[in-house]
Amino acid sequence: MTNNLLKTSFNVFEYSDEQLEEMAFQIFEVFNVCETLKINKEKGTKFIQEIRKQYLTTIPYHNFSHAFEVFHSLSTFLYTSDQLKKDFTSEEQAALLIAALCHDLKHPGGNNQKQIEQESDLALIYNDQSVIENYSISQTFLLVKKNEEANIFSEIAKQKQKKIRKWIIQLILATDPEFHNEQLQKIRKNKSLSFEEESHRLQVGALILLASDLGYYTRNQNVITKWRQKICEELGFEYNEKDLSFVKFSVLPLYQLVVKTVPEIRTCFQSFEQTFKLKI
Repeated sequence: MTNNLLKTSFNVFEYSDEQLEEMAFQIFEVFNVCETLKINKEKGTKFIQEIRKQYLTTIPYHNFSHAFEVFHSLSTFLYTSDQLKKDFTSEEQAALLIAALCHDLKHPGGNNQKQIEQESDLALIYNDQSVIENYSISQTFLLVKKNEEANIFSEIAKQKQKKIRKWIIQLILATDPEFHNEQLQKIRKNKSLSFEEESHRLQVGALILLASDLGYYTRNQNVITKWRQKICEELGFEYNEKDLSFVKFSVLPLYQLVVKTVPEIRTCFQSFEQTFKLKI
């Protein structure tokens, strides 16, 4: 299963949400998430099922297929790198996987700017600050609080709960596009980046999640095109197949920094280099 599932050639559009839900649990098993959280298979399965149900099916891009796409990309990066598997603790790996799966939970469509301009309830609740990211975080933890059958944090010590919660919060907040450049600069300026320090591991985790959020660019051309069309549809932009400015000025620098930070996962970006004729 692992050899076939955790590859960049994976095509999310070939599967239903229910099938993706089952695959998500299989990936949980690969990284021993249930063992780390001291929960049984039923609770892990229920959590993923409830998360899947919380994603809206009425929006083109920020739905469960996107959540799984990001989750899968991050899983592939972790699986490919012995360094990441060795240096991230089991709790940190679990936090990364959960953050990836939940990072857009209940996403209403559009973006933060739209929420702010419309003075939406969410914008008012979160004071125009990372509106959708904060909403997804709160909905993740409200879900497990209100549903004991899906509460995957209930069996571990409070100290570990707090650490995993801290990581999930910081990781999902890092996916706010407004702070992408800030996140990259933080890594670039840190000349003494060390996996021995938790704060540095958290920075690397955020970087990997950012790359995973755009992980569909590591897929084949057809998958990339479908996702680009979907994001344009949701944001109300006209799709332009020839406009590759975002790829060159946003995706490429991000991927280059990821590979520089974790050289082992260079192989995950071969398809990107071939598709866009760009060197990482």
